Amino acid sequence: IGAYPNPFNPVTNIMYNLNTSTNIDVSVYNTSGQVVANLFNGMQDAGQHNFEFSGNNLSSGMYLVKISSENDIQTQKVLLMK
Repeated sequence: IGAYPNPFNPVTNIMYNLNTSTNIDVSVYNTSGQVVANLFNGMQDAGQHNFEFSGNNLSSGMYLVKISSENDIQTQKVLLMK
């Protein structure tokens, strides 16, 4: 999992690679653990994937991008600087 650019203002790209087709959830959380955006939830094929995340309606600060699959959970810190 990776985010570019990071820090970002107001858009960053979330990139990740799946080794096999799987059911995944891609969500962004604030530091209080609340979901602020759900980017994808469902079945995805193996390969490289990319989502654009906009922080236009969020305040500056740190957020966590979490990708959960049936077998793995990965997180990436991203910093929104307005």
